[in-house]
Amino acid sequence: VDTTCPWVSKVWTSVEKSKDKGHTAIIHGKYDHEETVATKSFAQKYLVLKNMGEAEYVADYMLGNGNKEEFLSKFSKAMSDGFDPDVDLACLGVANQTTMLKGETELIGKLFERTLIKKYGPQNINEHFLSFNTICDATQERQDAMYKMFGAEYEAPESKLYAELEGEQVGIDLMTTKNAEKLSSRQMEADSKGGGEVSGDIPAKVDMVLVLGGFNSSNTAHLLEIAEEEGITGYHIDCAERIGLPDGEATNRIQHKPMSTSPAQAMMDEGLEVTENFLPEGPVTIGITSGASTPDNIFGDVLKRVLAVQGLEA
Repeated sequence: VDTTCPWVSKVWTSVEKSKDKGHTAIIHGKYDHEETVATKSFAQKYLVLKNMGEAEYVADYMLGNGNKEEFLSKFSKAMSDGFDPDVDLACLGVANQTTMLKGETELIGKLFERTLIKKYGPQNINEHFLSFNTICDATQERQDAMYKMFGAEYEAPESKLYAELEGEQVGIDLMTTKNAEKLSSRQMEADSKGGGEVSGDIPAKVDMVLVLGGFNSSNTAHLLEIAEEEGITGYHIDCAERIGLPDGEATNRIQHKPMSTSPAQAMMDEGLEVTENFLPEGPVTIGITSGASTPDNIFGDVLKRVLAVQGLEA
């Protein structure tokens, strides 16, 4: 039985299409992430870019600014063997690690399309750029829901270089925009287990948030980052047993992974912190969210534990 996520499979198919066309695959992701390691295996030539800053660096190099030796050193762990930036950046296809931010992936694709239009002209762009929509909405929707929970809004990334190119190319439509499919993970997830939305009325103030998901989950870690960014106390746990004592007694104690601990450490139960009395006295409003692949039963188990700590029954 093939249980591969359909959005991950779509990324791999897109990368194979880039290879068949002789294009280099630009992969928006972390070069050592398991999903990106698998994605790289489908490409003949690839370059992995972690964020908008790295994408701008590459685009600027393509426009004749930069040093080749510095380039090769900077991306030594993130490119295919024998990669030559003076040759292998002429024809590109952009794909992504599905846990990355949707808005950033979209902007990276647009940046490279506009960069190639500047180099080769809009009449030749089809020979130099392949447009794919490989974005999984589940990650973005969860992050949007987190901001909504806190009464805040997601701020889309910006690129000074892209803004300059867009200003120069007024009236030129992008394949990246025109070819965007209306494929939403929300409906598929809702059909199977429920979408990533804030349920019910939004409280006036969330006192703390529990983030549920594997300690090696990139998209779960992003959710904790949002809580810290908004000044909300957050605890990342991977199971209900992190609440209370190891013997199962429901006490006001939580063992959790702080942002400073690496996933590898946390997976070995190293670098975890214990917070006593994590639930304050009196009424408290708790936000609960999870990574895209967290099973529903963990939600239920955690809720039962929290209620037990407060002396209540589910």
